[in-house]
Amino acid sequence: MGNLSTVLLVLMLMVTAGCSAQRPTDAGTTGNNSKISVLDSRGKEIIFDSPPNRIVSLSPAHTEIFYMLGLENYLVGVDSFSDFPDQVSKKPQVGDAFTLNIEAVVGLEPDLIYTTFDGPVEVLEELGLRVLYIFPAKDVKGVLQNIKLLGDITDREYEAKDVIERIESQIEVAKSRLSGIEAEFRVYYELDPGLYTVGDDSFVGDILSMLGLENIGAGSDSPYPKISEEVIIFNDPEIIILADGREFVATGTTVGEVSKRPGWQSITAIKRKSIYIVDGSLISRPGPRIGLGVEKIVDFILDAHSKQS
Repeated sequence: MGNLSTVLLVLMLMVTAGCSAQRPTDAGTTGNNSKISVLDSRGKEIIFDSPPNRIVSLSPAHTEIFYMLGLENYLVGVDSFSDFPDQVSKKPQVGDAFTLNIEAVVGLEPDLIYTTFDGPVEVLEELGLRVLYIFPAKDVKGVLQNIKLLGDITDREYEAKDVIERIESQIEVAKSRLSGIEAEFRVYYELDPGLYTVGDDSFVGDILSMLGLENIGAGSDSPYPKISEEVIIFNDPEIIILADGREFVATGTTVGEVSKRPGWQSITAIKRKSIYIVDGSLISRPGPRIGLGVEKIVDFILDAHSKQS
């Protein structure tokens, strides 16, 4: 996957959140007999008279949520970026939001198509298919709301509650490990060797802020800005996090290569060897593994703190 493709993937997975779900006041029953009214990200109302049982997911983050809720047997198709858990590789793939195989989707006879990108929505709806178009979350709260939403419409409310509570607990425990650290570390989070990073208005940016880090990509007009080497060197990050490590991204980089970039030897993170590789899907993907992602970043902060002189 080249630099442009990597950035397109990031943009598809990480945009602003907005959804709501509510039970109508006249729905006097629970479970399969309870109607759910959902407002999608266009403000369009979609009513579920019963839980869907043939689902196509066009969102890697939400594919993970479906599995976490125990709905893998109801998931009949996924997009080509859905790669977790390992069992998902056995599911039929239908392309992605940019190059969707419409014929393959129709052939799966879904009663729900879940997407976080508007590209295929109109075409699918014109074919009479039910599409739930919900932006992925831009913060942790949005992830928890989306998990609750999927639990509501699939009759997995209790499972969703358990997942939400586990994520909240993971994050609180991770944050508590930073209680004795007062320093606000400057951090550069690299999405791509082309020097794309994260801004304030992004899911990763929100997590960095939540953990008390000073993101050198903050203040940009874009959620995922491309910045220059001069800007990175000038801002002198104390921590560098690589979401484009070659062990996870074939076209990515390594700690050694970053350390040898011309002019970077003056950067504090380079001098202190505070360069870390993270599986980008843990952080960049607003799904149910975000608690693990937060734990990883806390590990990096603690290690960087121990290297201060």
